[in-house]
Amino acid sequence: MISENPKGGILDVDICLFKKQIAVASNDKMVRIYSQVANEVRGEPIIKSVFAEEPVSVAFHPSGINIIVAFKDKIKLFNIFRDSLQLFKEHPLKEVKIVRFSPSGRLFAVSNGNAIKVWDFWSGESHPHW
Repeated sequence: MISENPKGGILDVDICLFKKQIAVASNDKMVRIYSQVANEVRGEPIIKSVFAEEPVSVAFHPSGINIIVAFKDKIKLFNIFRDSLQLFKEHPLKEVKIVRFSPSGRLFAVSNGNAIKVWDFWSGESHPHW
């Protein structure tokens, strides 16, 4: 049982199987990361990050050491540390709706407007031919 529920609605959820964690983006401008214990999510989030604007989507890297948080006008790539998210890249985009990693974690896709852009996570470059 989660003891701290997001105020308002949940906008997106992603799961990291490797680290048994769940990321929740909510319309109270927060991203929370919970740890799974014995097949249940319990207690307080292990990480809470407050943003200036509402996150619309979250995606864990399959390794569990990185996360992408998408906003309506940009995506932000973070390293996950013990109790915080550390920004390491930011890309401006318009009309962002959702972000998801490939199974290997090398690529991620972002839908914005009527298009889907594919990016290389490590170089930070978009693939123009996708």
